[in-house]
Amino acid sequence: MIIAQHTIKANLSAKQLWQQLINVGEWRHWDDAIEFAELEEPVGVESIGVIKHKNHELTSFMIIEYDHLRKLVEIRKSYFGKFKLHKELSKCKDGMIAFTQKIEILDAQSVIFSPFISQTLKNSLAQSAINLINYCADRDLSHKHMKYELEDAVRRAYCFSLKSGSFID
Repeated sequence: MIIAQHTIKANLSAKQLWQQLINVGEWRHWDDAIEFAELEEPVGVESIGVIKHKNHELTSFMIIEYDHLRKLVEIRKSYFGKFKLHKELSKCKDGMIAFTQKIEILDAQSVIFSPFISQTLKNSLAQSAINLINYCADRDLSHKHMKYELEDAVRRAYCFSLKSGSFID
């Protein structure tokens, strides 16, 4: 039973978003609810990790589906029960990328808590998606800015070498 779902469109490449989705250690930079997250193995099916949400205990997770640049599905176990978290990317007709997150209940214990956590999770999914898009966009801008600064520095050094009569090898 799916209890929370959120989709947001972004004018970024699937690769930009995917790089952040599979970089588990960076999740805390765009998901305000996460204190830290680690993955024991390279990202792929059966990769196991731990995640610490703020004000909650350490939670284990395992990646159960992995489709490069498209889908990452994990199972999380917590004191609320067992959940399946879907993270999916798809291309829209307008060329933008849709990022969808879904949370699915997997056990009876979770059903008991579902009315309580459903709205909280919906808000959390929406905020983390917005943060992810902004984080990727900011990183993209800073990389472009660094590239232009480097090109400018090389150009200035070359011009200086021409004026002084020496060449840079």
